[in-house]
Amino acid sequence: MSRARAQRRGARVRRIVVAVLAIMGTLAILGAFQRPVAARPRAPGPTLGTPLWSVRRIPQPIVDAVGAQQLRGELLTATAGNRACFVVHDPNGIVTESDADTPLTPASTIKLLTAIAALDRLGPEFRFRTRAQSAAAPRAGTVDRLYLVGGGDPLLATPERIARDNADPKTTGLATTALLTLAERITAAGITAIPGGIIGIDDRYDAVRYLPDWSAAARAAIGPIGGLTVNDGFTGAAGTGGVVTDPALNAATELTRLLQGRGVTVGPPGRGGPPSASPIEIAAIESAPLPAILTEMLSASDNLTAEILVRELGAGPGADNATPDNATPATSAGGTDAARA
Repeated sequence: MSRARAQRRGARVRRIVVAVLAIMGTLAILGAFQRPVAARPRAPGPTLGTPLWSVRRIPQPIVDAVGAQQLRGELLTATAGNRACFVVHDPNGIVTESDADTPLTPASTIKLLTAIAALDRLGPEFRFRTRAQSAAAPRAGTVDRLYLVGGGDPLLATPERIARDNADPKTTGLATTALLTLAERITAAGITAIPGGIIGIDDRYDAVRYLPDWSAAARAAIGPIGGLTVNDGFTGAAGTGGVVTDPALNAATELTRLLQGRGVTVGPPGRGGPPSASPIEIAAIESAPLPAILTEMLSASDNLTAEILVRELGAGPGADNATPDNATPATSAGGTDAARA
């Protein structure tokens, strides 16, 4: 329905409502001026269950029209000050609308399409996997370097960040992946010393951290996109600082801090490539299954989770969520194509 047609329909409805109310008012006034008539005995018989002038006797189309006007007013109030449009349907057609033909940027509703594409392409059992690897087996509890290999998990978080999220009504109870659990598994594997430090590996996706058309405000509010990111890509133990410049290095730094807190001797963190053609897996951690990740993305409107899922769509199903078999980092463009398909 065009905007002009909808406006004409609204005007007709208003004229009908005014006319009916005027007639009802006139009849009520005439009734008030009638001379009283002595009551006559009435034969027993059925009586009206609903008084003649009860609101319940107003024709349903009038009730619907008044309700539509009230709904429109409430929606206009709710969207005041925003660039917004709405169309409300019922089984009989359009109930009310505003700016239905005005093109607007769809914004976070696009996350619904990303979620559908992820479920279709990756499947509900999909989990992100983050690994801790070494070039050789540990000796006497020591590995020269520990390689933290990102699998794309957007919900890796420190204990401080998890506590902060659980204290916020908007994010409490939503899925997270505890980086502390990975630290505990590393120590459970007998590691007590990593003299060469932890090296973050961030090669699952390409190195484009922000899409070219993102505004400065978006770049300040969303952490950099990457295959190895902790605390949404923000600095500080709880992720309350500014955006990090190198998400892989930041992740290695946070894991270093957690391991040192558990008594492990760890050298300075860094970033780099895989340790060898056949690395030794020391420990690993998996995310919650995909439906829980999508719940977090949609409930918290998490932009970074959405962007990483788009990259993951571009990666396609890899071997055990490792870097794709063709060793080509995934891109946002490839993920967008997968979602469209």
